[in-house]
Amino acid sequence: MGLMVGLYLGACLYIFPVEAKLVGHHILYVQEYPLVMKKFVILFYASATIVPTFFSSIKKMWLLGATIVVSYGISFYFYDQYVLSVWCFFSSLISISIYAIVTQLSKQKEYQ
Repeated sequence: MGLMVGLYLGACLYIFPVEAKLVGHHILYVQEYPLVMKKFVILFYASATIVPTFFSSIKKMWLLGATIVVSYGISFYFYDQYVLSVWCFFSSLISISIYAIVTQLSKQKEYQ
């Protein structure tokens, strides 16, 4: 699914006009992609990036998925027009948790 989303969005970037504007201390992405596919792209993107965290055998991965979902909800609710840039900001902060999870896994393997 991730590959399909990546190929589709890559084609959209090539075919359709895209513009980034600074508005109100946020980045507004103006994308003229076909709206008919928007729901599918969001569903496939979420399926490829968020859903696996809830089924991982790594104990704290569900926490990563939950924080991603919550941060998206906050971004969508409070910053509807800027959801992509605000969510990317949250995601960059959340990605620090990946370092913590990997570090914890490395320590566990050392003791085994």
